[in-house]
Amino acid sequence: MLICLVGAQCAGKRQVADYLVQRCSFTRIGIVGRAETADVSGLSNEFGLIQVDSEGDTLVFKDAKAALSYVTANWETHFVVQDLGGLAAHPSFNWSEWSKRPFVLLVSIHAPTLVRFSRSQSRPSADPSATLQDFIALDDHLNDLTLSTNLSLFKLVHQAHFTINNPFKTKDELFSVLEKSNLTDPNRTRPNWDLYFLKLCDLAASRSNCMKRRVGCVVTKDRRVVATGYNGTPAGLRNCNEGGCKRCNEGIARMGDGLEMCICLHAEENALLEAGRERISTGSKTILYCNTCPCARKIIQLGINEVVYSQSYGMDNITIRLFGEAGIVMRQVVQMATCV
Repeated sequence: MLICLVGAQCAGKRQVADYLVQRCSFTRIGIVGRAETADVSGLSNEFGLIQVDSEGDTLVFKDAKAALSYVTANWETHFVVQDLGGLAAHPSFNWSEWSKRPFVLLVSIHAPTLVRFSRSQSRPSADPSATLQDFIALDDHLNDLTLSTNLSLFKLVHQAHFTINNPFKTKDELFSVLEKSNLTDPNRTRPNWDLYFLKLCDLAASRSNCMKRRVGCVVTKDRRVVATGYNGTPAGLRNCNEGGCKRCNEGIARMGDGLEMCICLHAEENALLEAGRERISTGSKTILYCNTCPCARKIIQLGINEVVYSQSYGMDNITIRLFGEAGIVMRQVVQMATCV
């Protein structure tokens, strides 16, 4: 895994890198200031590795391409780039080349402005005459500064896979939060089957037109997608979000009330109708994935073997009882948090 840290000045990137190095056996990756003037004679190897720093926890390379080549060849080892914003200013850096690697995780570090200003003032090299306004002006400059390949710190931060809020006064407080965050969980770079199909449910849900809630569903067979579905009015009718379903658009019905008036199809109904019984109940293990705990009767009738869902729903207890009687396995899988 290669974790790339990005964030504003004094957000705490070094402390997060320290945690990864000290607690998780990561190795820092560094680049010399200007590769074209660096003296690498007799030091660089086939990957452009120049040296290991005096503390032994940072590998220094002649340029960003060399660093990426080395990390790719040693992908089973854990590495961290302490400040991707600084690395991105290097002319050899191309984020599109880095981001497409399956072992790369971009992590954004955030901290309140006043907290960061206080940290900057406590540094030995701090200018005692610097004001908060000066600090904010530098912040704005760094945030909008165009780095290599038309990239800015602002754009990098908003591409992050995971965000860490660091308002803490001590390193121990930060380390305690990071310990509980599962930051280095390999599912963050390559999700397991459950998390993968639940992500597809979220994608399907983005097509929902129901005014009440977005729900997506994926039916799989032997880990292959058979059908997808999302909730909303039937094909050929006016979309729910365009006034097609009176019950959903009134906005006063409580969960479970007036369902006989609702003309919206559930996400799992759409997926099951698309799949058909013949494609579901022919011996192989069929799993239905859904954002919320789904309705039971049609799932039982079509021969689904297992149901995996992520969010609870008001009718969970009834559904659990029916699935139990039908011998259907039911599991709730909580998706990974994207911030801490």
